[in-house]
Amino acid sequence: MANLLSSFEKNKDNPFLQYGIGIEYRNAGNIEKALEFFEGVHKSFPDYIPNYYHLAQALGTQGRIAESKEICRQGIAVAGEKGDDHAVSELQRALDLISS
Repeated sequence: MANLLSSFEKNKDNPFLQYGIGIEYRNAGNIEKALEFFEGVHKSFPDYIPNYYHLAQALGTQGRIAESKEICRQGIAVAGEKGDDHAVSELQRALDLISS
């Protein structure tokens, strides 16, 4: 993790790196820290499609259901514009689960 954080400090314009750090924090059980990175990706790189699913999931685990649903909707729109049918399908399933 230290190597990832060091790389991030040198290259904050890399959404994959920032997203990867969020994944690592999530895997370690630190959802709050993961959210910081996922939200940073969302703010700085709104076209980074993989982030939508994990941001929505992390928000949901924190009980932030309305925000989680909105992130799914935004991700569906972005993925649809980019022609990423797989991401649209994944995000729609996530939204359906959250809404049930």
